[in-house]
Amino acid sequence: HPLRSTQMLLVDCVANFSAPVMLDLCAMDFDTTGVQDLAATFDHIKAMQEVQDGAEPVRYAALLHAFSSHLHDKDRFEDAFEGLYRLLLENHVPFDIVNEAGVQRGELAAYKVLVMPDAIALADETVAAVRAAVGQGLGLVATYMTGLFDATGNRRPQPAFADILGYQLDDVVYYRIREGIALDPVLALQDIDGAIFHYGSARTQHMLAQGLPEKGLFSFYGGFVICSPTEHTEVIADLHTIDQPRLNERPFNRRGHYPGPARWPLALVREYGSARVAYFAPQAEAEFRRAYAPELDTLLLRAVTWAGGAPPIETPDCPRSVEVRLFKHERRNLLHLMLVNLTTNPLIAAEENPAVVRYITPHKHLRLSLKVEGPVANVRSLLGNEVNYRQSADVLHLELPLLDLYESIVIELK
Repeated sequence: HPLRSTQMLLVDCVANFSAPVMLDLCAMDFDTTGVQDLAATFDHIKAMQEVQDGAEPVRYAALLHAFSSHLHDKDRFEDAFEGLYRLLLENHVPFDIVNEAGVQRGELAAYKVLVMPDAIALADETVAAVRAAVGQGLGLVATYMTGLFDATGNRRPQPAFADILGYQLDDVVYYRIREGIALDPVLALQDIDGAIFHYGSARTQHMLAQGLPEKGLFSFYGGFVICSPTEHTEVIADLHTIDQPRLNERPFNRRGHYPGPARWPLALVREYGSARVAYFAPQAEAEFRRAYAPELDTLLLRAVTWAGGAPPIETPDCPRSVEVRLFKHERRNLLHLMLVNLTTNPLIAAEENPAVVRYITPHKHLRLSLKVEGPVANVRSLLGNEVNYRQSADVLHLELPLLDLYESIVIELK
């Protein structure tokens, strides 16, 4: 990597609780350009690590990486997991990755909402722990076939959380876009009625869909669960049938599918005891599956923050390509906010060779808001940069005139 990219990536390690290591492969024995800049970055890293020592991430959302689902269908599950990982990261929702062992140990008690991306296979012990946590008020967002199989691959009569999420599974439409028509995992038959893509629409009268286009359609690649909502469950978005008669009219149109009327639920929400829960029926977690549907991004994100309650950080003017991490040091009574500028232009495609970050684009006038407990004593940048702030009740408003490669801000509480 060039110099500036190396500086940014080193700090990104610290933002993710890792110890950065740089190998120059003896290049600096022959050209010492940038040594002073790198030395300054390592000085910054030392200061950041001193603040990080004893701090913990601010807990809000837990993203489940289910090893049972990975073993059941590795590529499918990892695509879904990465898709929702990126959704949370790019929208600056504080989250940690949890695994089944951690769930079974009771780690969900520290979080406000659990996100389960197509966790098709789950151990019985994991299911029991999640159900207990939701019973205590944990928000839940699940997608597609989450919980349909146990850890050994045996199909459950209904998905493990269907009663909590408020639906009954009636059928599955399955299409593996990267391989064409594949076997339906439930029926073990070729799913010849599955279209390459499907249409959805939002019910804009619901608070989670407000502001989306009325009667507007969006599309996604992949399959979906045909389900029926149970009592006290609200449908906030619908799946549409394909208008087969119109498609077959002469002259034949084979360039795409005509959308028919709304027929099945796409997204459901309800309150389960003191918990808020949401279910998304389509296989639309992976970015390539919902690339043309920002409406799905909006619905998924709103469902997470509705189920979890107001998040501890809001970023009204902060680009999605900026990574935001928030930590709290209980003993020292301070918050540590880290920003890493990932607005990059790779020189080489990552799928062909290791990506080389060539350029990083700075940003001006970033605005963020943090929830704080009590009055703020001081706000300072560990890099010595300007940070403007004001406090309004329990909210701290921050403005950064400029973000170049990274920033590290310490908020001291009284």
